[in-house]
Amino acid sequence: VTNTTGPLANVTLLVDGAPANLTTGASGVYTTTVSSGMRTLEVAAAGHRNATSEVFIAEQDPKMDPTTGVNRFSFRLLEGEGGATEQEQPVQGLWRSMFSWCPFLMLAFSLIGLGGAWAAWQRTSFLAAQVGALFSALALGFLLVGPILGLIALILLQRQKHAFSFKTGEHPPP
Repeated sequence: VTNTTGPLANVTLLVDGAPANLTTGASGVYTTTVSSGMRTLEVAAAGHRNATSEVFIAEQDPKMDPTTGVNRFSFRLLEGEGGATEQEQPVQGLWRSMFSWCPFLMLAFSLIGLGGAWAAWQRTSFLAAQVGALFSALALGFLLVGPILGLIALILLQRQKHAFSFKTGEHPPP
């Protein structure tokens, strides 16, 4: 925690509005333990404006070295009075954007996989079945089950290629 002239002493850290138990290391360096998840950090010092930051704290090994934006956050407090200033932490923008667009991609890829499964069941389009199996594997749906089933489907599709009607609309005998 710094200001324009250097490190600050006697700061207060609020984690989700509750005061955190801080251990002082070097000048301006404070250590605390915070549970994983999305957290709002607010740093305050007498004679300075508060600084806030919304961060994602991942589950980690307690012996992990401090890494900027992952388990080490820096704040620069402005002197004077006024409202709190929002401070972006390195890497945190990437985490937040992942949380915003990944669920949509997983849903879209799963729906493409569902369409491919229907094409495979009806044996109408070998290409649609392959694309669906590939997107099912990419969707990472149902944790490990989606990719494993998607890869198995790709392998089994190659073995059952003869069962698809292709352009004729008729299925060959089993």
